[in-house]
Amino acid sequence: MRLTVAIIAAALLAGCSDDDPAASGPGGTGGDPTGNPPPSTPEIPGLQAKTRTVIERNPFGNVAATQNLLWDGDFEWTSPFTDQYGWIEPPTNPVLSDVVTGPACKSGVKCARVKNNRQIIGIGVGSATQPLDASVWVRFEVPEGEEAPTCADAESYVMDVGMMDEVDEDFALLPTSEMPDETGWCKLAASVPVRKNKPYLVVANRSKVTMLVDDAVVLARKAPSALPPAKPLSERAPSADTTQMLARARAAIAATRRPSDGAPNAAREAFQRSRRGRGEP
Repeated sequence: MRLTVAIIAAALLAGCSDDDPAASGPGGTGGDPTGNPPPSTPEIPGLQAKTRTVIERNPFGNVAATQNLLWDGDFEWTSPFTDQYGWIEPPTNPVLSDVVTGPACKSGVKCARVKNNRQIIGIGVGSATQPLDASVWVRFEVPEGEEAPTCADAESYVMDVGMMDEVDEDFALLPTSEMPDETGWCKLAASVPVRKNKPYLVVANRSKVTMLVDDAVVLARKAPSALPPAKPLSERAPSADTTQMLARARAAIAATRRPSDGAPNAAREAFQRSRRGRGEP
């Protein structure tokens, strides 16, 4: 027993000798006088590459525009099937053939894709006593390496069908900037005088690439407008292309005033293939 105690005491004395690195003071290899290890220099990591982008979208679109006179300005209720008639696609299609779903849209999770030299028509309701503020956003889908179109390559009009005794003037929405913003979107907007008939909003793509359309709003204005006042199209000397395009739009509205299945599209064809695959008629 005494031999064991002597061995332990000798080990303790050896641990406290002057040769112990832990006992060395500042400048030694064992740390500070308290016995703590020396602080390590933190490494500053370099700038890491972005791995993902998180985007928040409301599936109901621009809910701030609670008094939007367009039936479906955000395209959130639009489908390739004939259950909603918020938009018309000339020449005679009561539904849109290319509805986009995903983060590429602006105000929600759905928007419309319009091919070059094509147009779509939004259906609205009118206000017989108040002027209108109309706006719509568009974004050109430009392939990498190609020059981006200007905002003037999109056109939009508040239009009358011309089926009533008193026909309202057509008015053009103007781009609020020459080039798209940092996210690639262009806004077209204008303040339109009081109209007797229901408005239709025509959006046309004059570029050489496809164009997304979203967040179309027509509001009855109760206060002075911040938007530029629109001039009647008759005073702007419209081009022959614009005149023909609006004529096609009126013909499309007239042709789709009755329920219709519309033209075939990829979504409906895929649905029919799945039904046939399940042995359904």
